[in-house]
Amino acid sequence: MLTVKAAKALNPKSTKYEHMDPDNPGFGVAVSPNGKKSFIYRYRVGGRGGKLRRLSLGSVDSTALKQARNDYLAAKRQLEGGIDPLEAKVEARRQEEQELTFKALAEKYLAQHAVHKRTGAEDERILNHDVLPRWGKLKAKAIRKRDVVALLDKILERGATTQANRTFACVRKVFNWAAEKDLVESSPCVGIKAPSKEKSNDRVLTDDEIRALWNLPGLSSKMLAALRLQLLLAQRIGEIVGMRWDEIDTTAKLWTLPAERAKNGMVHTIPLTTAALDIVEAQRPVNGEQQAAPAVSGSANPSAVDTTEDEQEPYVFPARSGAMAHLRVDSVGTALTRALQAAGIAHFTAHDLRRTAATRISGSGTSREVLRQILNHVDRSVTARYDRHRYDAEKRQALDAWATQLEAILRGQ
Repeated sequence: MLTVKAAKALNPKSTKYEHMDPDNPGFGVAVSPNGKKSFIYRYRVGGRGGKLRRLSLGSVDSTALKQARNDYLAAKRQLEGGIDPLEAKVEARRQEEQELTFKALAEKYLAQHAVHKRTGAEDERILNHDVLPRWGKLKAKAIRKRDVVALLDKILERGATTQANRTFACVRKVFNWAAEKDLVESSPCVGIKAPSKEKSNDRVLTDDEIRALWNLPGLSSKMLAALRLQLLLAQRIGEIVGMRWDEIDTTAKLWTLPAERAKNGMVHTIPLTTAALDIVEAQRPVNGEQQAAPAVSGSANPSAVDTTEDEQEPYVFPARSGAMAHLRVDSVGTALTRALQAAGIAHFTAHDLRRTAATRISGSGTSREVLRQILNHVDRSVTARYDRHRYDAEKRQALDAWATQLEAILRGQ
């Protein structure tokens, strides 16, 4: 009789082979050239002259011999009853997958597909924010077109037209992937158009709006500091709120955005102006408390800072003390919209701050190439493949000039 010791003692050969149990016809171990061993049930469908088939009963390393033998006996009884055990196993797995909740389906999508994509983190955020709270417990196969429409209408009701489009795109990707994997029969998104027509925005803040934003009431000090920093550096709000202390070099006055956090997947260096560094340093906890952001500019005093908390909290803009998570982009956007409405100021978004900074920097005479480097836009030209100059000095000069101009605006000059 096959024993555990005997199964584990089997050595691989140049070709795959099978060691059968003489006391249990059809039960044995398949050994691959790479050393992988699996319990199997070898049988024929249709009698002695029928097709030879093999049913895997689990890995020798992770499956108990007793369990494998019990599964073998159960499969043998199926065969004696006229049922092909391999086809029965495939059908059982298919039925199990068809009973997936949307939450389980989303987890499979994120773990098996989205994790390899640049947009994986954003897909996860969208699913957690708007989709799973409504659909998490529903059977994925039971979701219909009307459910998708209702989900998008709910997002549109709060005025988040762009978010509705992003959510629709994400849900469509999940169901298209699931249909390809035969986890659902078809996608309920077929025949549905994007809920809102997007258009290119050209919103650039005026001097008065910049001054209003700089001291906008109704925002937490961290959110206001993040928005000020975005206006100073012209970077994406997602990159700003996700800033980590280990990305900041205070001596060189440089912020290095790693490739995994950059939209284009490339390392990006951003020179920190004095005003920008002041804002960053003001976020360092002192005795567990966050400092207030400087009004315009000022001198930070790193020597007076207790860095114990910094070593524990990786983010410059944590969601809350001890959370080990940073501010969320959608939270900043929602808070900004509410604060502008309360203050009676015409609506603008965090991305409009990036556009405003880029427009002002360009208007001061900065070249398009230096501006492109600041914004970290991809240059796909042949020349760019050879030009590896980082333009740090040019970027610093342009950002310093913009910081000086911004300070004049804030002083009403």
